[in-house]
Amino acid sequence: MINNIICPKCFSKDLYRYGKDKDGFQKYQCKSHSCLHQFTPAKPKKIPSSKYPKCPVCGASTYLHHDYEFYSRFTCNSKKCNHHFSIYYQKFLS
Repeated sequence: MINNIICPKCFSKDLYRYGKDKDGFQKYQCKSHSCLHQFTPAKPKKIPSSKYPKCPVCGASTYLHHDYEFYSRFTCNSKKCNHHFSIYYQKFLS
């Protein structure tokens, strides 16, 4: 048993230290012959971030329809909503 770490797949406590991943976090492998799952328990989970705003009507993701000189035009990805909206650049508002 290594530092109270268990396999997230089969919940076994018999683990090997299995090197490090590309970011330097310790990897482990389950010793169970039916499992052999590899995992990194200390690695923080990535939260996917969108560079575009959400649709103000339905909350779905949007895509950049056109990038004009003074503003950007976004369109909702939902086929039921299909809302369009613009976001003006801050330097041109004053």
